[in-house]
Amino acid sequence: MKLYKKVVPYLILGSAAMFSNNSANAQKIEEPDLPKPKLEMQVPNELIAKNTSVVNTVQPYTIVQSRLMARAETTCGMYIENMLAAQKRLQPKIGTRGYRTAVRKELPGAPVGLHCMYGQYTQLMRALNENGDTLAVIPDGGKSACVAFKDQMRRKYTKPEYAGAIKEGRAFESDSAYNAELGKYLARRGIGDSTDIAKRDAAIAEFAKHNFSLAHVNPGSIMIVPRFRGSKNKFHAIMFLGEGRIESGEFMPDATGKYMFTAHNRERIGDIVKNWDMSNVFSADIEQILQVEYAKELKRLESMSREQMIEYISTGTEIAMDKLLELPRPELIRLVHAKYFGDDVQKALSAPATPAQIAMQHQLQISRS
Repeated sequence: MKLYKKVVPYLILGSAAMFSNNSANAQKIEEPDLPKPKLEMQVPNELIAKNTSVVNTVQPYTIVQSRLMARAETTCGMYIENMLAAQKRLQPKIGTRGYRTAVRKELPGAPVGLHCMYGQYTQLMRALNENGDTLAVIPDGGKSACVAFKDQMRRKYTKPEYAGAIKEGRAFESDSAYNAELGKYLARRGIGDSTDIAKRDAAIAEFAKHNFSLAHVNPGSIMIVPRFRGSKNKFHAIMFLGEGRIESGEFMPDATGKYMFTAHNRERIGDIVKNWDMSNVFSADIEQILQVEYAKELKRLESMSREQMIEYISTGTEIAMDKLLELPRPELIRLVHAKYFGDDVQKALSAPATPAQIAMQHQLQISRS
């Protein structure tokens, strides 16, 4: 499985119901070891076993991370669905008298004709709102212009936890194309198998600063590309859809397909490599950013006072406050998790904590001591 490559049925996002309304082969030059994005953490298959002794062996942290990743993927899927639905509505209007009106209706306040970035921002905010989130993934100052977007996203996502979320430079269609170019880069610098490992790694890291493979980009990422081939100061915002094909005018995910895009302003779907200059690309991985932001949000909820937790848990439920007042903090944290991930809080309250949840509570207590 290639890292960060997901196939989601964007037209039918059944998994969205799981959540509540809360909250990237060199030609035999010894293929270099490439810097890789963070490994996806998935719930082990053993979790499907009914034997609770197996559950005891599963690290609670992995379970939480898996659910955070699923939440980010679902929100990103909603964002992609919004973009594709808007493209379908607006594309027939292009070149007609009704186009400007249609854009204003779809994107209130949009600078029609220059609304590529504004449209991306609006559709992402709609997805976040649909999911009950209040996160500001794109800074307000980056919503209406491509250059401003790049500047704002660089500033906001510089910390280590966002490593790999922002990619810039030449985008390669495959890992093999990336590796082949990396091999040439190393050869030009006289770096081979006998070169000091530290020097070799430093050169590989330097190459990675200005080059990346589309195989390591998540669907739903926002890309800023040259508006015309070779353009240095005019750009266009597009959405990376991942691998797929066009069928009856609609995007269909397909692991054997081409890397596709959609966009606002000249709304269409197509082969990203065929249609755009890939020599100077800025990519913001929205799904990866959401994973980090959701984790931070959950940590904030875990750090609330007892009173704040009780109010958060009880809001929108029929659970009596006095019943929650009787619970120790670890139990409140368990219910906060249930509420955050869209579980039935009433059912979680009456059900005993699982061994994995008990271990997680213990882990939280240790981390705070």
